Amino acid sequence: MKNRITQQDIDDNIESTEIVKHVTKSGKILRWAILNTKNGYSVAGRPSASIDAENDNPELGEQIAINNSKNEMWPLMGYNLSQEIYDNKIGLQYLKEITTDYNDSTIEFVGNI
Repeated sequence: MKNRITQQDIDDNIESTEIVKHVTKSGKILRWAILNTKNGYSVAGRPSASIDAENDNPELGEQIAINNSKNEMWPLMGYNLSQEIYDNKIGLQYLKEITTDYNDSTIEFVGNI
């Protein structure tokens, strides 16, 4: 069973990306990336921000916003993987218990097989 999250796992889980741009009253430009995951959950990270609108680089700002949102996905996907590992471990323990019970008991069939 898998025991780690990789950057590829993060990237593979993103269904679509939305960029939200906001210009403040003082003219600063902020961008957020909303990452929509395959299961329908959406993740938003901290915004990118230009100090001066004249220096704004839309491509760089979007990439920074996307990376910030991807950073928010690590703990979420880590928690999910931990839960899957736990569930698998509990499931295996249960299978061992019922297998042991099965092997230790006599089964009597009633009816036609």
